[in-house]
Amino acid sequence: MNLLLIQKARQNYLLYASLLFSVLFLVCGVLFPDALVSGLNKTNAQLLAVFSNYYLWVGLLVVLTALVVLFLPISKKRLGTAEPEYSWFSWIALLYSTGMGSGLLLRAVQEPVYYLHNPPVNGMDAKQMALQYTFFHWGVTPWAMYSVFGLIVAYNLYLRKAPNFLQAIVVDDKAKFVQKTVPFFIVIITIAGVIASLGLGTGQFIGGLNQYFSLDLGNSFLLLTVFGIGLTGTLSALTGINKVIKYLADFDMTVSIMLMIFIALFLNFSNFFSNT
Repeated sequence: MNLLLIQKARQNYLLYASLLFSVLFLVCGVLFPDALVSGLNKTNAQLLAVFSNYYLWVGLLVVLTALVVLFLPISKKRLGTAEPEYSWFSWIALLYSTGMGSGLLLRAVQEPVYYLHNPPVNGMDAKQMALQYTFFHWGVTPWAMYSVFGLIVAYNLYLRKAPNFLQAIVVDDKAKFVQKTVPFFIVIITIAGVIASLGLGTGQFIGGLNQYFSLDLGNSFLLLTVFGIGLTGTLSALTGINKVIKYLADFDMTVSIMLMIFIALFLNFSNFFSNT
């Protein structure tokens, strides 16, 4: 019995390790919120100090890699044999909704304004730097990162026949330690990304209600909103991509297109950008 439990634990190590880390993080956030925020800010500052230039070079490298692959004959090689499940509109909507999400609605305004008043490089034109950094974070670079990483996983899944998504990231059977640690970090990073998106989306939603309706919604409504969004996300994930997630993505894309058309027609789109 003990041997079976040990074998099962080894097979599900990723689930247990990720769950343990998430619970510990949640407990620290509830019991020691100020210390947790302070620690995360210090860690973030240290990472930026060490890897800031590396991050920029990686961004350039993946963009160049994506361009090279695009124009090479290998770009015509088909991965897998199945026909596309979704239309072009739904496919782009899924990519747009999951790749950008609610963060774009806030950062599209907040980020360039922040860099305009806090230029990252002194002595250079603040307007130009603000737009450069914003496009670096939300333009071609992140999509190149998504595409290169997705291409590696898809290649290993469909051509090298890796058994699942996580094992498709590292397919070298000799690298056992890497095979076990890399998926763990990917799960943790994914959880962190979901938390950040949830925080941004909730803040936007409540801030808009407070501003538009002159309300003063407190922490109780904040927690209720987080719970509601989390429940909706969980239910949509359980139903699969073909149902709720696809419909939500199509709705997001439709609303975004309508918003863009409204701005172009009624808010003097061209003059706004020419004067910015």
